[in-house]
Amino acid sequence: MVLVAEKSISQTLELSAYSGRTTLQIQDPATQQDYGIQVFLPKDYSGDIKYPVIYLLDADNTLLMNFYLSIIDALVHYNSIPKSIIVGVNQKNRSKELGILKDTASPGFLAFIRKTLVDSIDGKYATIGYNSYVGHSLGGQLLTYGFINFPEDFYSILTISSALLYPNQQNLFENEIILPLQDALRHTKGSSYYYS
Repeated sequence: MVLVAEKSISQTLELSAYSGRTTLQIQDPATQQDYGIQVFLPKDYSGDIKYPVIYLLDADNTLLMNFYLSIIDALVHYNSIPKSIIVGVNQKNRSKELGILKDTASPGFLAFIRKTLVDSIDGKYATIGYNSYVGHSLGGQLLTYGFINFPEDFYSILTISSALLYPNQQNLFENEIILPLQDALRHTKGSSYYYS
């Protein structure tokens, strides 16, 4: 785990259940790339209580982040979901990091999330070990791939408008995503959740 820097900044979105955003720089030891990480803690966060974590991809997209945060904030405020730590991951090059079926850096980025990022957050905050992931478009593609290939890590994911089928690559997507996903969904345990 490498924590490069931390600072607290004010947020523009008014949240009722969450305090201000803290930003971290966490380095991927495989690539030496620093990733900007945004952390939102419940207003009454206590290190004596353990929390689930919700990881959000594309955190550098303000529109998406405001959408995600406002929905999670409302769900927590109305006790529809438990108080959680929210972790947003800024993308450096989303096409390469999230597009799993291209010749890209996405397998390495997925490894960074599974190992370095989760270990860093677990080491810094009081977490319960239950992680959920949210991704849009290519983020949904990456998380679906994670759900298929690493079900021990990606057992609770929400994909929004996932990029799961390209007409000009239908056979590739059918064999690499659709059929394996159908098989994975048939064999999921009761504690696995895939929403799309």
